[in-house]
Amino acid sequence: MTSLTSARSRSDWFTPHATAALGPTAAASASEVVDTHYRPLHPTTPRWLPDVAARIGRLLLDAQSLAEAPAAVALWNILRDSAWAAAPEPFVSPVNQGGFSAEFERGGLHLHLEVLSNGEASVYLYDGALFEWEGDLDEVPDGIEKWAWRLGHAV
Repeated sequence: MTSLTSARSRSDWFTPHATAALGPTAAASASEVVDTHYRPLHPTTPRWLPDVAARIGRLLLDAQSLAEAPAAVALWNILRDSAWAAAPEPFVSPVNQGGFSAEFERGGLHLHLEVLSNGEASVYLYDGALFEWEGDLDEVPDGIEKWAWRLGHAV
């Protein structure tokens, strides 16, 4: 199984087991902190995951199209990672181009994740007046785990 940081190609997100919670990790030095991937020491799925799964399921039924299923699976694979455990529940909605988006907001930090049925995955990040970025999921500055962790710890 692959972690979020090592699953870099778009096709990795569209496989059922693209992400997984890693076992307990600890950094021996400050230089190894990046290896913890901002995950809790005891991996757990986000408490809101069943509600989000139900919402994705309802949106798939409403779409009445199997073309949306790959985007739903990819979004699920991203959100079930333990890096999101402390993040607030996202607002999940369909996108016009075919696919789904998940929007998180807490303490002035905004993250908009969009996964399209054609395999494109993009992110918009906004942290007040300090930082704004938009681009491919593969290119998120410092990795998506950092932003998931920050959402979970924003005040």
